[in-house]
Amino acid sequence: MNKKNIQLQIYSSDEYTPIDSHDPLKFYFMPGFKNLYRERLKKCLAECTGGEIILEVGFGSRLTFPNLVNLYHQIFGIEKNDPVAIAKIENLNAFGLKSFSVYQVALCQK
Repeated sequence: MNKKNIQLQIYSSDEYTPIDSHDPLKFYFMPGFKNLYRERLKKCLAECTGGEIILEVGFGSRLTFPNLVNLYHQIFGIEKNDPVAIAKIENLNAFGLKSFSVYQVALCQK
């Protein structure tokens, strides 16, 4: 496991928009839960090596973007939510993103 010391860049909760009712965004700011959720995010980011391109699968409310923008030149995102929910995401430039591509995927269920 990568042991990098990650300093999370997380803005205030009103800077983020939950993508749907199942988005765990509120737990990143809720006392009693925020340390657990933020530590999990730090562990994931510590595994990122940086470079040219990254694919963010299930980017949700874009909580990782301020951290990924410092590591990668291009960020691509895949989200399972419908285009209306994805359209709620605004202010990508405020997170330092100059180029971001979003792809919606249809999930097959049996």
